[in-house]
Amino acid sequence: MKKRLILLGALAAFLSIIPLTNVFAANAPSIFVNSKVVKTEIPPVLKNGVILVPVKTISELPNTTITWDNTTKTATVVDKTTLRTSTFKLNSKYVVVQNERKEIPVPVSIVDGRVLVPLRVISEASGAVVVWEQQKHTVYIAKATNQTIQNLASNNLAVRRKATVSETPKIDLLAHLSANRNVNDNDVFYFPKGESDHYFYLYGDIIEYHEINNNIDYKTWQAKIGISNDSIKLISNEEGLPYKGKVGVVSEEGTRPQIIGEYVYYNMEIMGGIARYGIVNSEGKVTDLGTNDDITSIVDFFSIGEE
Repeated sequence: MKKRLILLGALAAFLSIIPLTNVFAANAPSIFVNSKVVKTEIPPVLKNGVILVPVKTISELPNTTITWDNTTKTATVVDKTTLRTSTFKLNSKYVVVQNERKEIPVPVSIVDGRVLVPLRVISEASGAVVVWEQQKHTVYIAKATNQTIQNLASNNLAVRRKATVSETPKIDLLAHLSANRNVNDNDVFYFPKGESDHYFYLYGDIIEYHEINNNIDYKTWQAKIGISNDSIKLISNEEGLPYKGKVGVVSEEGTRPQIIGEYVYYNMEIMGGIARYGIVNSEGKVTDLGTNDDITSIVDFFSIGEE
């Protein structure tokens, strides 16, 4: 993932020196704020390689206030988690962060009567993470809520796992894959024993690997599975996969993670409200520990005594 981020940084630096000033036409980038697509009031503007958007675009970021003072022509961003305040003045090439002035590549502008702000700079001023994915032509903006941050730090392992899977904002830099649910209708999660900050997720004929970094969920690897000698020891026919032969990777994207030590698994059969759970080691040996018939969603994780 570090290599990809370095390449993205190089791309951003390259774009910043291209003298462009235009409105995106039909090929406007998609913008995701905390895993939800955002539709802007007007198309984003590309100015000198910087994307400008209406100030409301990131107004729904948690623990953030964004205001526009029409008298002073100033946008103010407050990160309520850190209490850091940043001010952006119309047509100024500087942003003031906690009384410290910093130069920015493109200032706040007014286009067709709309206040437009530099998307990356103003998002990062709010404490958010911003990632540009060239192939998807997509901007991801992510910032966890205070409640999510608290849950990720909980002493309860099941609470941490639920927050990891269902509450953290997602950044997905990989291609979209469609799962064949006829292969496997359950949702299976694998966590390293005693841990919650990275996990495998198996659904249909797809397996993914996710890592939590600064309270954000990054999907860093995914694969299609089927009959293959390129095995992943975590997956076995004991998980209900209807293959006659060795199960393994047919195709993949990203960097395949190493599987070290023991993992616990939750095999969620949500239609029946049942979860099978157990332990699988790095050689693929499965120890089935039992069932829980009191789940209502695929993220109803629970404590496993053997951990």
